[in-house]
Amino acid sequence: MCKRRLGLYGRRSHRLISALAIIMASVLLLTSCSLFVRESSEEEAEKLVKDGKFDEAVEMYEELIDEDEENHDLWVGLVEVHMEEEEWEAAADVMKDWADIIEEIYEDDPEEVEDAIKDYQDLKEEIEDEDEDVSVYVLEIGDMSNEVEAVEEPVEEPVEEAVEEAVEEPVEEAVEEEMVELIKVGMVTDSGTIDDKSFNQGTWEGILAYAELGTIEPKYLQPEGESETDYINAITNLVDAGYEIIVTPGFKFESAIYAVQYMFPDIKFILIDGMPHSADYSLYETAANVASIFFYEHEAGFLAGVVAALESNTGKLGFIGGMEIPPVQKFGWGFVAGVQYANDTFGTDAEVTNYLYQGSFSEVAAGQQIASGMYDEGIDIIFAAAGGVGVGVINEAKDRGSNGENVFVIGVDSDQYIDGIYEGDKSIILTSAIKKVDVAAYDYIDAAINGTFRGGTSTIMTLADNAVGLPAENPNLSMDTMNKVNQVKATVISGSVVVPSTVEEINNFLGYNFAE
Repeated sequence: MCKRRLGLYGRRSHRLISALAIIMASVLLLTSCSLFVRESSEEEAEKLVKDGKFDEAVEMYEELIDEDEENHDLWVGLVEVHMEEEEWEAAADVMKDWADIIEEIYEDDPEEVEDAIKDYQDLKEEIEDEDEDVSVYVLEIGDMSNEVEAVEEPVEEPVEEAVEEAVEEPVEEAVEEEMVELIKVGMVTDSGTIDDKSFNQGTWEGILAYAELGTIEPKYLQPEGESETDYINAITNLVDAGYEIIVTPGFKFESAIYAVQYMFPDIKFILIDGMPHSADYSLYETAANVASIFFYEHEAGFLAGVVAALESNTGKLGFIGGMEIPPVQKFGWGFVAGVQYANDTFGTDAEVTNYLYQGSFSEVAAGQQIASGMYDEGIDIIFAAAGGVGVGVINEAKDRGSNGENVFVIGVDSDQYIDGIYEGDKSIILTSAIKKVDVAAYDYIDAAINGTFRGGTSTIMTLADNAVGLPAENPNLSMDTMNKVNQVKATVISGSVVVPSTVEEINNFLGYNFAE
């Protein structure tokens, strides 16, 4: 009996040990596979950088960091991609997020981040050397470690000299600097990323411009999704962190702002391109702590259409919108109307032969694919009002420009000329239909701080306000084109020409049903 039991026990033990061995081997195999996949992805990201596909590299690094945020090599890689593109502000933003990770790890295991601290300090110095206007977050633990090392060095100066030098420093100034309290200004991004070369980036640049005055502490959050709940959660996180002024760019924030304006009555909200309303659109109300700002995008699109008609060699033009929402629609309708106006007024013979909406503001690859098809059709100028989708359009035009093709893109929201540079100082950006979201953000932050905040109302910024239009400098446009554009601009400002901004108006302007 005992032998049988022992034999049975032995067999069970053997089976148990075998099972444990299999489990451990499986865990090791899965870990090895995971490491292999991650290393392969890192190599792919590095290859994208070498191939000049910086936007794709950024996306890949961001995905890898989401999976393994304590991998400091990934943070270094992401920062260096932005530096390669001379996107110093974007690099500084990444550095701040990385600093949070370093500081968290440092609290538990200082030695774990020694190399990361050194890399951080080196990159900080390099970024600030390249762009003096950019200030990278100071990693205090790095400074502390440097101070400790400095103390270990033999002090050769006499004690009296050190005391004298210390006394010479004005104590009052140091105390005053410590007493300055910065006002926290936050931003929640809309579809796409902070460096979308468009709406998000333009708004953030306005906030950063105000930060140069030294009175605010700026921060942005990218929500987990694009639902009302995602936006409310991001806004709540900023409020909980002490942010007193919050900027939200885009109509998608309308219902979220409607909710939070009552939840946080002491917070000033700046809603660009939107008006607060309930989720079911049954109630519209802008509280006293909300400023609602709109633009006449159709007027900027109109001037862009005139330019395209005057500069096109093939007479075939294209329009690519992101999501089919009022601001994008108005850009497109104004563009089509501007082309028709140029044909009637200046004798051009141009037509918008392909007009579509991609459906998002983030699909870079889709934008490039659509642009490729349009250029293959003989279209030589594309107006892209599409955020990140527009980045793909620009990438396709740059590839073709490098191969000798004479194609162009009209940028949107901000002057995108620099983004279109592909050889020396050549750029495929013909001009840009701008709306100064940076100016709106700057002005309304200033108003909120200085007691002139116009809450409870909606403001419309127009061509007459110099809030929309074309850039002051357009290197790719001839003097004749600019003279004609300025002539058209004057007629719009005077009211002699009313640019269509609705379906009915564009159809009446053209004399046929363009927009159904």
